[in-house]
Amino acid sequence: MPSPLSPRRPLRYSGAIRTLAFDALSVGLLSLYGGEVCPLIEQLGPVHLGQILLGVYAISQALTLPLGGRIEASMPPERWPEALARLTFYRTFAIGVIVTFGFTEGLGFPVESGLKMLIGAITLGLISALDGRFYIESKLIDAAARGELKIQDVGEPASRVKELMVLGTTGLLFSTLVLFLVVRKDLSDLAFVSQIDLPAALRDVSIEFGFVGAVLVGGLLHLMRQVGNNLQRLVDAESTALDRLTAGELDVWVPISTRDELGHIAAHTNRLVDAMRERKRVFETFGKAVSPQVAARLLSGGAALGGERKRVVVMFLDIRDFTPWVEGATPEALVRDLNRFFTEAVRVIHQRGGLVDKFIGDGLMAVFGLDDPQGAETAAAAAALELQAAFVTLSKTLDHPLRAGVGVHVGEVVAGVIGSPDRLEFTVVGDAVNTASRVEGLTRSLGVDVLLTAPVVAALANPGAWRSLGEHGVKGRAARVELFAPA
Repeated sequence: MPSPLSPRRPLRYSGAIRTLAFDALSVGLLSLYGGEVCPLIEQLGPVHLGQILLGVYAISQALTLPLGGRIEASMPPERWPEALARLTFYRTFAIGVIVTFGFTEGLGFPVESGLKMLIGAITLGLISALDGRFYIESKLIDAAARGELKIQDVGEPASRVKELMVLGTTGLLFSTLVLFLVVRKDLSDLAFVSQIDLPAALRDVSIEFGFVGAVLVGGLLHLMRQVGNNLQRLVDAESTALDRLTAGELDVWVPISTRDELGHIAAHTNRLVDAMRERKRVFETFGKAVSPQVAARLLSGGAALGGERKRVVVMFLDIRDFTPWVEGATPEALVRDLNRFFTEAVRVIHQRGGLVDKFIGDGLMAVFGLDDPQGAETAAAAAALELQAAFVTLSKTLDHPLRAGVGVHVGEVVAGVIGSPDRLEFTVVGDAVNTASRVEGLTRSLGVDVLLTAPVVAALANPGAWRSLGEHGVKGRAARVELFAPA
């Protein structure tokens, strides 16, 4: 639903003043035009004709100004320009009809004389109506740019191209008729001019024809300038919004102030931005429940059941002495400190390019090299050491010491979506995952905080920084595994 325009009164007032000014100009031009197209009207004189026209225009304004106010009060703002333009045109058409009737019935002039005035009044009325239409449209554009007018949608589109074609054809038709009537009357006058007075008469005809032509061309150029300015501002607003959207900004709103094609493009752009905001909100919310990388994979269409074989580095992390910690802490303190622990752990893992696969009670599972296996072992080993340093720092702010065991192994896994069509989870499964979990469990019995398997150390650039603890049996595996701790 469109929101009301707050400064309605100033808009209506300024529009009325502009209409009054155009009426005054129309009275003056029609007073001159009448004498140029009809000898009988010429006999009235421009002053007398102007007084008649001024009275008719004044009465019409007194009757139609309240209607303009009702239109603004009863219609949404985006419909004002067309509705008020129609009101102005119908009013000036009625003026032409009244003047025609007055000349033919009141003054006894031929119908042709009245029709000539009708054509002149319609031509100027058309220009006046279009001027008001594009002027009010510019005011709506101003209000929308200031945020005082916020239209959500514009309903059924009104074609500006079709409107301009109809108006241009109509304006050309009536302008041609006006010029034809002027030329016809002047040619008729020239037939009675002597050869001696012919040069002066031709000069007068040229001046008259040039004056009428200048008025018509000037009016059309004025309307073209208004149309061009409004279109440029609408296109600039759309272009600016798209530039910001391309730059990644989502606090974008294209002001909608017209019902034409540009108004509908703006409405579609705003709906696109809304959809992008919603997608971002879903992604951010989803990314808090699972890893952002996992969320990106699922939202990009990778939510089908199944997986692919990959060689990755798997890390398991688990808090030491968690049971005594739970016994000595309140639930609120426990949750608070666990959140701080996981915040540090996730930060370090993400900085090293790892993916947090899942949280497991007081620990987590992470994967390195899922998208790019190059350097995954080095990243995982560095992350394991940085995690221990981070936990030492964090322990200084806690009421109890914080230690965590880290186990790292590399091998082939199946990475993909498992579960059911109603409940999905992206993870990695395989022997490498089980081995990494068992290796983390051995940190307690071996009295170290970090353990890497031999294949991980073999891929490091500086394997000498790690010392061998010999081969150890791992639950669930027949072969023994050589383990390494920091030297």
